[in-house]
Amino acid sequence: MAKKATRPSKSVIINPGTPAPYSGQYQPVNGGPEVTVPKGHRVPPTPNGGPVKLVDATKNKSGGK
Repeated sequence: MAKKATRPSKSVIINPGTPAPYSGQYQPVNGGPEVTVPKGHRVPPTPNGGPVKLVDATKNKSGGK
């Protein structure tokens, strides 16, 4: 049986340089373009500084825990 992917149940906000807990699109909280970050990869620096928020989690098994 295939393992079902889990998606975040609440908003995920993390700082740049932190490994992403989920694969998906991350939007800087202080403005800037969205970036795609695979699970486990470090979030890049944001243009205006500050954290990023997960806005669209990947909808496959790699997007889950």
